[in-house]
Amino acid sequence: MQPFQPWSLVLHIYQPPNQRPETLDLVSREGYLGLLEALLSTSYPVSLNVSGVLLEQLAKQQPAILDLIKNLATKDNITFLNSAYTHALLPLWPQAEGEYQLAHNRLVVAEYLGKKLKLTGLYLPECAYAPTLDGLIKKDRVAYTVIDEISLRSATYHPLVRAERGGPVLVVRNRALSQALATSVEQTAAILDKTTTPLVAVLDGEVFGHFDANALERLKSIFSQFGNRMQSTKLLATGKPVKVKVRAASWETDPSDLLWRRPFPLWQDNKNRVHQAMWHFIKGVQQALYQTDSLLQNGWERLHFSNAMASCWWWWANPKRTAGPFKMKVWNPDLVVEGMSEAIKAIRTDPNIPRKTKWHLETEYADLLKLIWQTHWKLGS
Repeated sequence: MQPFQPWSLVLHIYQPPNQRPETLDLVSREGYLGLLEALLSTSYPVSLNVSGVLLEQLAKQQPAILDLIKNLATKDNITFLNSAYTHALLPLWPQAEGEYQLAHNRLVVAEYLGKKLKLTGLYLPECAYAPTLDGLIKKDRVAYTVIDEISLRSATYHPLVRAERGGPVLVVRNRALSQALATSVEQTAAILDKTTTPLVAVLDGEVFGHFDANALERLKSIFSQFGNRMQSTKLLATGKPVKVKVRAASWETDPSDLLWRRPFPLWQDNKNRVHQAMWHFIKGVQQALYQTDSLLQNGWERLHFSNAMASCWWWWANPKRTAGPFKMKVWNPDLVVEGMSEAIKAIRTDPNIPRKTKWHLETEYADLLKLIWQTHWKLGS
């Protein structure tokens, strides 16, 4: 009889910049409290990423939740991963912005969880990877980076790969196990019992309790039944990677998206007029800020622009798609407007940007808002 294969679990928790206090309170009560207490009570290995922008908001509004995360940081079986500070989709931004996101996130984690905490791996928001990130990953000096299996140019799933000699070690998310873990104990059991290779599940922590009231109890049941088969991603990454070619994609990318050359469809869809307008506007804002070197000062301009980089603003700008394990509708004009408002605030707070440039960007911002709401009303909302 074939011995059971180990499996690994990576959880990521995040809330967008300037999350409404009542929403953060709801997510904390419904999701974070139960999930973090479950992790504290287990001795099984779990990898956790907490975005820096969430740590800052918890410190101000939910200190009890932050204390639970601090306690997790002292447990040997819980390993922590670095990530983008405001959950920016890194393949879509210049390397300088990616470097800032990763470096600043490390500073925030050190401030709230302690300078001695080691971030052993890198969680890319939405598992959005592209080979163009390899230099950025190397500079972050992590042992491994988490990607989704659709990024493999291979018909076979491999839990640990490397595209080329000297390239980053990539821990690969298994889609079937990740989906099953969120929705069904029985399906999870069937997958784990039949697999002939180690598997890696990667999910948003909000799945367990906030998105689904029953999901946390399912996770506890899975821990009870299959926890003794768990392996840390840190240990998995010490194995010998399989050499496999890789490509740009995210955990929301479908094979059909790749055929249409849309590796990041929920964030950069060339058939989505709102996406196109958002990116045109953001690139104009970025160019104006770069010309004044304002982003190097880490002031209000940097704060607002970093907030505008959060991936959720584009995620919520998809009137014709669903996403996530529960296939949620991903259209919310209020949140799209909020993200673009952060971008225009970066312009408004920079005294060195010429008045003509500001007026041009303010006009484009107004046109973008008009397009967002026109799209909304055409949906019959």
